[in-house]
Amino acid sequence: MIAAMKERGPDDKGMLLDGAVGLAHTRLSVIDLSPAGRCPMPNETGDVHVVFNGEIYNFVELRAELILMGHSFRSATDTEVLVHGWEEWGDDLVHRLDGMFAFGIWDRRSNEMFLARDRMGEKPLFYGEGPGGFVFASSLNAISAYWPGALEVRPEGVATFLSMTFIPGPETVYRGILQLLPGFTLRLRREGFPSLRRYWDLERASPVRISPERARAVVLEKLEEAVRLQLVADVPVGGFLSGGVDSSLVMALASRRKADLHAFTIGFEGAEIDELPRARLLARRYGLTHHEEVVTERHVLDSLPELVWQYGQPFGDSSCVPTFFVSRLARQHVTVCLSGDGGDEAFAGYRRAAWGATAERWQASAPGWLRDAADHLLVGRLRGLKREGVLTRAARVSRLASEASEIPYFNDSSWADRLGEVAGEALVGVAGPWGARQAGGARVEGLHHALRAFQPFQRILYDDYKTQLPFDFLTKVDVASMAAGLEVRTPFLNRQLVECAWSLPKRYKIRLGGSKWLLRGVANGIVPEEILRAPKVGFAIPGRKWWRGGLGRALSELLPESMVADEGWLSKPAVENALREHRSGEADHSTRLFLVLVLELWLRLQRGRWSRNQPLSILLGGSSDVRPGGSRR
Repeated sequence: MIAAMKERGPDDKGMLLDGAVGLAHTRLSVIDLSPAGRCPMPNETGDVHVVFNGEIYNFVELRAELILMGHSFRSATDTEVLVHGWEEWGDDLVHRLDGMFAFGIWDRRSNEMFLARDRMGEKPLFYGEGPGGFVFASSLNAISAYWPGALEVRPEGVATFLSMTFIPGPETVYRGILQLLPGFTLRLRREGFPSLRRYWDLERASPVRISPERARAVVLEKLEEAVRLQLVADVPVGGFLSGGVDSSLVMALASRRKADLHAFTIGFEGAEIDELPRARLLARRYGLTHHEEVVTERHVLDSLPELVWQYGQPFGDSSCVPTFFVSRLARQHVTVCLSGDGGDEAFAGYRRAAWGATAERWQASAPGWLRDAADHLLVGRLRGLKREGVLTRAARVSRLASEASEIPYFNDSSWADRLGEVAGEALVGVAGPWGARQAGGARVEGLHHALRAFQPFQRILYDDYKTQLPFDFLTKVDVASMAAGLEVRTPFLNRQLVECAWSLPKRYKIRLGGSKWLLRGVANGIVPEEILRAPKVGFAIPGRKWWRGGLGRALSELLPESMVADEGWLSKPAVENALREHRSGEADHSTRLFLVLVLELWLRLQRGRWSRNQPLSILLGGSSDVRPGGSRR
């Protein structure tokens, strides 16, 4: 298990065997680099131990409080406040923590194990029970190492992956292996079943009454404080810098507090929109040492087997590739990076938020029978459509306005509503016309009930926080960065800032179709005007072009002996047809084809038919072409 997580903790490792209990840890040293920071970390008497992944940003205040209560500290780490905090406050400890964390505490005195995960899901935590007992880890690969060859793949998990591009918790692709949900704790005694408890959630409440000017001042104050706290480290700290508002604002505020910051940016070879010029402009404006790298199609071919292995289960967000390369570039200079993740969720930066606002107007202006009739008509007409159009968007709005609406997350670039076309025998009875919406079974506990309590706009934002953010975006960043030995921190996910943004009126987030109205006001005067006016650009590879080149050829080479087809997950003729349609320009299947390639590689890696160090470029008769990045002041 330690070997399976060595990239997550390249600096140190430790282990405790205590009767029937074993704890192991690999460490990326950030606070107190000495051996005193090693985990498992004990209390003064050695009968309580903690293993910890993450950062506690308010550890200085908690440490001072615990010292006044009589506790003695043997290190200067944030980790040690967990073990002493557990002694003092028990499971109420989590309410006092400001940070990103996944930790396990073994208490020999009461013969219990206590697990906790942070509110937003920045750090992962998997667990399960089997013949070898109860096991938990930060990585599915570590659990696979504990039960080699014994884990059973869930068809529902595969269907969910193909429909959503990721697998939301609490489920995983494996039967019996679960994800601890963000904002939850788990308690396990020697005798009895695990006990789950939700300790934090976004509450339903009326928006606060506050002027726009005061709201901007409060948001800026909380973001500045989050940046200040997250710059604390005993190692070099830098930041990811795109051409967007969120990362620009974070780096602008960071540069005010820390001199000689390094910033890191990724571009894409052949991309229609290049964010590198914007990033260079920002770096000059803020006095940052700027490093950049251009990701090529060959980067994807060479890195994908390693990345597929690192995620431990099928994960289909193709931006994990540039995230890995920007993390690897950053790790050459720093150990910690700040990112702009979380700004879109807090301030309604996605198109779905606009759909939610439109749905609320439709809900208010049309009677229920008319909405239901429109929903039935539009969904019926959707079947067989290959491109998104006005009809598709209208259907989405109609469904969001329906009182019986499902979770609003929906990825129409995946196989979601077309899974029946490509499903193999193993997915019979699982794939449906709306894919995982009916059949996937990956439902966040309590989420469906909570969503019914909100109007469509707030429902969208709630789902962003509970589904896409933790299980897609934060999973992507955590695994890709830790695979490079880099820690990523996200000021926009500071609890106080999240709760503040959640309480603001809708009109402060979206106006006349424009997104992030209030946050743009906060950034005005700090971020250049041309950045504020620039259209939103996704952090994705130019898949439409690349799938007509080397990526498409690599998949073609794998299909004759496809494990995806041989094991009955997908129909080989259907995949071949999708590849043909994409190459001819008849349709854009870039996301769908990437999902097929990831699933194929994951199965081969699991079955020992491919090595994580074996690049896909060998299928094309080539070798690695990874070019080093440049630096600019």
